Amino acid sequence: MISIIVLLIIIVILAFTFVVFIHELGHFLTAKWCGIRVNEFAIGMGPRIIKWGKKETKYSIRLFPIGGFCAMEGEDSKSDDERAFGNKAVWKRMIVVCAGAVMNIILGFILGMIMTSKNKVVKLICRIYLEIVRIMPQLVLLFLVYFGAAKHLGMNMPGELAAVIVFTFWGTAEMGDLVRSSLISIPKHQYESGYGLGLTKLQVFIYIIFPQTIRRLLPSAINLLTRMIKTTSLVVLIGVVEVVKVGKQIIDASRYTANDSALWVYGAIFLMYFVICFPFSRLSAFLGKKLAG
Repeated sequence: MISIIVLLIIIVILAFTFVVFIHELGHFLTAKWCGIRVNEFAIGMGPRIIKWGKKETKYSIRLFPIGGFCAMEGEDSKSDDERAFGNKAVWKRMIVVCAGAVMNIILGFILGMIMTSKNKVVKLICRIYLEIVRIMPQLVLLFLVYFGAAKHLGMNMPGELAAVIVFTFWGTAEMGDLVRSSLISIPKHQYESGYGLGLTKLQVFIYIIFPQTIRRLLPSAINLLTRMIKTTSLVVLIGVVEVVKVGKQIIDASRYTANDSALWVYGAIFLMYFVICFPFSRLSAFLGKKLAG
């Protein structure tokens, strides 16, 4: 029994590392495409155990198999290198930033397909992964990765990296569950009709199942996006500088000159979140009605 539990823990850790690897791979590939200098692409955290690469980018495998990272020049500090992340055009930086999320959407779709497998071992692993995400609040996951890695693994993990790991881990599981629900909601006669027309399994999925899955998935996926945008405010609790932290700094700096600054600053933050999330909310409602009709 103990050996089975240990095996499951190892599988979950490796699956977690794979999810983060795919996310960072999206950043890496688009950074290379945009001409941004990548100093290191690593799998795992902690001390290096394997390192290779003689050109500008170093590749490494690290001791602890939890996550990974893509270290770009000028990502965290100012750099005079013309190929630094901060010196590139805004649209190129946006592509690099969004690439990780796009890769996780693709991975979430693949995970959702795997969740429909009839293999008991695969179903058990997916169920454990999903239940961990469902049961644990995102704040606990953030603390577990950020403070747990620092204390028990001896790693000085940046708050931004901890946030990326947690939101990747969480978002992929949630997206996978949405895809799974969309797939199993399609009636069996849709498959049977395709086979009756002489289509292969792949053709049935591409031409019949996939379009219907997308139609059912879109409203829920947009709702997930708005939830993730709002939940990012939690990263302020692990020292990441974001809009809530900046708002608090403004309030602290003006507490002697403007006693009501908190009302106006947090009101402005509310409006910012509203402006970002409200269009997605209306789009989700519109698509829900449109697709239902």
